[in-house]
Amino acid sequence: MAQPLLITRLEDGQYEVTVQLDGAEVAVGPLASQEQADLVCDLLTIKAALDNDQSLAALQLRSQAGPPTFQMSLRAAKRIGRIDWAGLVEELQGCAQELQDDYWHAGEASPGCSAAGMLLLAAAALGNACAAQLLLLLLQRDAAAARGGAAAVAPLHLAAEGGHIAIMRAILSAMPAAMDLRSGTDSSALHHAAMAAQPAAVRLLLKVAPAAVAQPSLVGVLPLHMAAVAKVDGAEDEEAVEETIRLLIEAAPETALAGDQDGELALHWAALSGSEAAVRALLKGAPAAALEANSSGMLPVHKAAAGGTPAALRLLLDAQPDSITATDGDEGQQPIHWAAKHGNTAAVATLLAARPGIASAGDTDGGTAAHYVASSDAKLPVLQLLLAAAPNGSCALVRDADGHLPAHVAAEMNCPAALRCLFASAPSGPQALATDNDDAVPLHLAAEHGSVAAAEVLLEVAPEACHMRNSAGMAPLSTAAWYGQEAMVSLLLAAAPQAALIAEEDNGDLPIHIAAGRGHAAVVAQLLAAHPDLATAVTAECRTPLSVALQYCQDPHKRDAVARVLLPAGSAELALESLEEEAELDSQHLLPDFVGTRLPLSDDVWAQLPRPCPGLGPLLPAALAHGTEQAQQLVRHLPAADAAQLRLAALCLARAQRRTGVHLPPAITGVLLSLSCG
Repeated sequence: MAQPLLITRLEDGQYEVTVQLDGAEVAVGPLASQEQADLVCDLLTIKAALDNDQSLAALQLRSQAGPPTFQMSLRAAKRIGRIDWAGLVEELQGCAQELQDDYWHAGEASPGCSAAGMLLLAAAALGNACAAQLLLLLLQRDAAAARGGAAAVAPLHLAAEGGHIAIMRAILSAMPAAMDLRSGTDSSALHHAAMAAQPAAVRLLLKVAPAAVAQPSLVGVLPLHMAAVAKVDGAEDEEAVEETIRLLIEAAPETALAGDQDGELALHWAALSGSEAAVRALLKGAPAAALEANSSGMLPVHKAAAGGTPAALRLLLDAQPDSITATDGDEGQQPIHWAAKHGNTAAVATLLAARPGIASAGDTDGGTAAHYVASSDAKLPVLQLLLAAAPNGSCALVRDADGHLPAHVAAEMNCPAALRCLFASAPSGPQALATDNDDAVPLHLAAEHGSVAAAEVLLEVAPEACHMRNSAGMAPLSTAAWYGQEAMVSLLLAAAPQAALIAEEDNGDLPIHIAAGRGHAAVVAQLLAAHPDLATAVTAECRTPLSVALQYCQDPHKRDAVARVLLPAGSAELALESLEEEAELDSQHLLPDFVGTRLPLSDDVWAQLPRPCPGLGPLLPAALAHGTEQAQQLVRHLPAADAAQLRLAALCLARAQRRTGVHLPPAITGVLLSLSCG
């Protein structure tokens, strides 16, 4: 026999009960509170009283003022009598360790749960029947109604999930209403038993409350849905799943055709999870479920194709062979599309083995499975299966409603491996030079999205694509310039330098005009570096790139950045004319940038500059470095206030030289005066 010796408060604030067992001290803990420690002592006291046939009414308990009043069943009394002290202490220690898990303490996982409730939750989770019986004897229904953990589960939920029949019976005997308790996910005990595929627990709960089988959660989930996704690990689990599903369907056959809030049947759930046992049992119980669609028009076979296993998929195809070409209600997608979209290689292989022709099947928009997988190099194995199934890789040449081949998709999504696979399976030229409904070849899409790796493959196969125009009259380089794709511009210039000279057909815009108008300064710089003479190239409206930037770029910061790239390039007269023409756009603040990048200026250019010209003062040192004539020209263009400041500085400097008798050389004097304008 064991006797509690003492309760010790540990350094971390928890408690420990020391028990004398067979001459040795055994610790039960750590326990979260004094109340839990008191309960452990009381449980051992009740065990001793039962073993010695003592009256429970005479017991002095730590956890409550009066004696326990619960009448234990004969079966429970025998169970407690059979367990030895070591077993009880082991159960209590197991409960203490279980409650150390973060699951019970994360955030507000167990708000307001009593000490007895927490211990009963742990006992129910572990299947510690003796500890559970004693707790119920001590506190009756209070503990049975406890809620704890992140999912706010009750003891009956945990016992049902673990298949602990003795504990379930004890809880239901102490509190029949426990059958009505719902967890934080609005799941009943039957939901939990079904989820864990515990047929014995399901059988007991159906006997106690037959109506529970048809009672859904708030989102329409029935116990049968939970059984459909029960974990299967081995033949024993498969049998348990099939038996659980059989029991539930026999109890309420209509539940096999009942959907959740998304209209999904249990068979949809099983198909997606890939549980062969669940699919088999559900088809046996309700064969018609195979042709039931969810709210999106998807059959179970679509779900199996998306995420299920080949075995589950084959069961559904065997049950309804024609479902292999069934389309969903949203986009006309067949199972092969769903399998491809989700990269389910095994499902794709299963579907193609059953019917190879579906490799070229299109959805509502004409997209084939090859279109779906061309968007990701990670799905290359699926693409290879599709191309191998179609004669001569013919699915690579199927267009969707936008006129896109799979190669267009791969180019847009920057999938070089997919492109190489497509080009290896079907003639590469017709793919690389194929135009869509906007006359865009794959290289246009790659240029738009900055898909450099894909563009490199396309240029290897069809370098002439650099010169092809889309319906807007734009070559790929113009497209890259429009979207500011610097790396793509660099690649295309290296592949075809003359592409920078291809103008749009309707307005004569070159790539540099396009980049300037869109405010892409870095692209403008790239194009200028390749062709410096582009600075003076004009559009059909006779606008230079600088003029285009000043007129059409809406972002003032981007506009100024482009202008500062273009101001040093080309003819100074043309650049100044552009600044003057766009005076109403407040481009005058760029004049100092123009002067700074163009020094020394000719007399004609100085003459074109407005007088006064604000902001030139800081440039006086640079002008002086080019000679006194440049400095004099700049001073003439200074605003009156700046000129007055310069004169004042000159007077002060002259006075200082007279007083000190130190006369500085003219060059140094000029530098000092120029600095006064900074």
